[in-house]
Amino acid sequence: MIEHKMEQLIDETYAMYMFDRGYVDYEKLDYYCDKGLFFASRLKKNAYVRFLEPFSVPSHSSILSDSMVVMGTPQKRRENVFRLIEFKSL
Repeated sequence: MIEHKMEQLIDETYAMYMFDRGYVDYEKLDYYCDKGLFFASRLKKNAYVRFLEPFSVPSHSSILSDSMVVMGTPQKRRENVFRLIEFKSL
């Protein structure tokens, strides 16, 4: 399925990969992150996010918030901590 297609595209460590918010296999993404692969993505509106540490944001910035988070429900969550940056809509 999608995991097999994704594995064909992911072949370099310490590179950043983009994926759409529809892909939520947290276990597989944790595996990739542990291997040194990095991702950027939009989140689904109903994504479960637990905020761990907020960072200050410059005033008059297009950034609304910047935080370290854990994603996923207790039953299906990522083990890695991620940075969540929210921007103003264009």
